[in-house]
Amino acid sequence: MGLVRSPVHGCGKSDEGDWFISPCYGRTPLELSPGLNAIKCVDVADVAKNFSKLKTLADEGKLDDVLMEAAITIRSRFGK
Repeated sequence: MGLVRSPVHGCGKSDEGDWFISPCYGRTPLELSPGLNAIKCVDVADVAKNFSKLKTLADEGKLDDVLMEAAITIRSRFGK
């Protein structure tokens, strides 16, 4: 998995032809590593492979801290 700063929101292809997955909690991109919120993929098959890796990481609880941070950030906006 190559972590990068995403030029696209969600999953998609950049103007340069690179594929990116930018996982989100709600509409908020998840910071997978400090300052990095996306996975750069080689092609559509690599996108599918990386979605599978993300699912495995989530199932194993390895994204729990990232998801909790995103949830806290979103909840802090309520009631303002």
